[in-house]
Amino acid sequence: LLGDVAALLRVVHGGPAIAATFDWYRVPQDYAATARAQGVEVPAAYEQVMDVAGRVRVAFASSPEATCPCHNDLLAANFLLADDGLRLVDWEYAGMNDRYFDLGNFAVNNDLDLDGDVALVEAYFGGVTGRRLARLRLMRVISDLREAMWGVVQAGVSTLGVDFLGYAEEHFERSLENASRPGFSRLLEDAATDA
Repeated sequence: LLGDVAALLRVVHGGPAIAATFDWYRVPQDYAATARAQGVEVPAAYEQVMDVAGRVRVAFASSPEATCPCHNDLLAANFLLADDGLRLVDWEYAGMNDRYFDLGNFAVNNDLDLDGDVALVEAYFGGVTGRRLARLRLMRVISDLREAMWGVVQAGVSTLGVDFLGYAEEHFERSLENASRPGFSRLLEDAATDA
């Protein structure tokens, strides 16, 4: 199934440019502004993870890649296994973005471990490099930042009886946990390489 996911994402990422943009660095900032406008106090963890995001942004910018069409919300519920193959649904957040956001988003949302991340990189690219794996692993952190801030916004706008701030806290915690693991600085270095 991982091979099918990788093949589907290659098709999405190889498609023609679309009008919408989903800037992985800007979106959490926009969500923070929206939450504040709704009277929601943005958790302190937001600033901590945005500091990490800034470091990731610098690493990616040192060896940039072109943006491509991305889904940007690769929860398991957004995949449909049809008779003719795997399909993606719920394109609400689709926009031009870094392909590694989709890869990291899928990996973290579907609880892949390191071996799973390696397998996803292999299936998607046909080969694993330090740069590719590092970029995916860094985007796991960024994906959780985005998901946390989505929860913060929902705390101000949703009428559902859901603990969205608790949801946000879980994602902030996982993001910070992954960013504080030994080897995180090495991921930043590897992500900045040309190979």
